[in-house]
Amino acid sequence: MKVAVIGYAGSGKSTFARRLGDALCIPVQHLDQVFYTSNWQERDKGEARNLAEAFLDANDAWVVDGTYHRLSLARRLEAADVIVIFASPRRTCLLQAWRRSRRYAHRVRPDMADGCIERLDAEFVLWLVWKGRTRSRRKRFEEICRDYAKKAVVVKSRSESEQLFRRLAELTSSN
Repeated sequence: MKVAVIGYAGSGKSTFARRLGDALCIPVQHLDQVFYTSNWQERDKGEARNLAEAFLDANDAWVVDGTYHRLSLARRLEAADVIVIFASPRRTCLLQAWRRSRRYAHRVRPDMADGCIERLDAEFVLWLVWKGRTRSRRKRFEEICRDYAKKAVVVKSRSESEQLFRRLAELTSSN
């Protein structure tokens, strides 16, 4: 199975991807680890793209967590058996990001690059509630739903995420 997990920051993509990868015993690539190096520095674009491509080339089954258009998004969407679009409301994403920042205070999350200490600063809050939720981003998610209608699933809440997780885990365990 190949699962592309995309959506808004703080919506639960990484947690879902990690759990699903564990349940299905397939590799997970967190694109935050590809995009960033230590201390939240952006990796060279060519190097990041090569890392993302190498992961796709090396694995017959995968879960890839993150939107990152420049990191082989078109290829991931085409190859995926399921595309999960996390579209939680702003307040939910902000609350989840706040909880995450408390859980991983002064530490690196398991889905982040080494040296990227968890933070919930003004810049990230602005991204969560405004800059990361542009009209063009929303339209792109709508286009993905339309273009990949047979395999795209929109998740707007924790309960929907949990239901989808159970369905995917059951589907693959029965095969």
